[in-house]
Amino acid sequence: MNIPHNPHEDAIAEQAIAWFSRLRASSVSAKQRKQFAAWLAADPAHQKAYQQAEAFWVHPDFTGLLGEAELSPASAKAPPGRYWQPPVLLAMAASLVLMATAFRPTLECWRADYCTGVGETRTVHLADGSQVTLNSGTVLNVAYQDTLRQAELVHGEAHFSVQRNPAQPFVVGSHYATARVLGTRFLVRQGQRSDTVTVINGLVEVSGKAQPPIQLRAHQQIVVGPGQPGTLRPAGADDAWLKGHALFDNVPLPEVLAELNRYRHGKIVIASARLNSLKVSGRFDIADTDHALQALQQTLPVRMTAISPWLVVVY
Repeated sequence: MNIPHNPHEDAIAEQAIAWFSRLRASSVSAKQRKQFAAWLAADPAHQKAYQQAEAFWVHPDFTGLLGEAELSPASAKAPPGRYWQPPVLLAMAASLVLMATAFRPTLECWRADYCTGVGETRTVHLADGSQVTLNSGTVLNVAYQDTLRQAELVHGEAHFSVQRNPAQPFVVGSHYATARVLGTRFLVRQGQRSDTVTVINGLVEVSGKAQPPIQLRAHQQIVVGPGQPGTLRPAGADDAWLKGHALFDNVPLPEVLAELNRYRHGKIVIASARLNSLKVSGRFDIADTDHALQALQQTLPVRMTAISPWLVVVY
């Protein structure tokens, strides 16, 4: 499996995917169509990228996968031969929309203090001596006041090593959780439906709209969402990415692929529900997710096909 990653080509591919999705919306305006025409005519590379996005839908591997995928016992009873299964088609259509929004951190970088692209990690040194390492696709803002040091995790995940200063606490705000510390090392990860705070050492107070203030000690973790308060649990290998790895111990395949997908452009899609029960254990290099996918294909009863530079289908 060899998926090219050229920064310039990736940027054009992102634009092509966004236009492809936008033009298929019923609400597309005449002005937007005019803007698309101008973008298409501006560079032959734009035309090529857009043609690749269109070709995705008629790619023989793609249509073949639609015929081969088995999503449920009911589908196994269907008449033999190739057919388009609506659940799979909807999943693929949804993946294209997700691909168009997968580069949101790149857009948010325009107005952020610190950010990283997909597959990039970056360590920044703050004015007070604290250090922050940003994981892939992360956006962070920082503002210091006389009596408070504030950081806002807009998107992604970051590791904080905070310089102790009792007169000026360090507060990290995310979507659902707020972490308040004096000096310690901890992780904050923002998810779609929850935030996860993991303490490496020291003491961190975590609160949220549905989370009363609770203190976390070293090697403890809490998941904070919009509903019920979270419960403390032992931390796993959540900081493995700091050393360039993703570690899994008997983790369902969908969760493994979702984690690997954080470090690559495009989308990994599971096209067969029978794979959801497969479990994975191992260590993978997050700088080479293609190699990780190859390893999964060699050790699990799965097949994978790369359709365009932006989509890998697992079935």
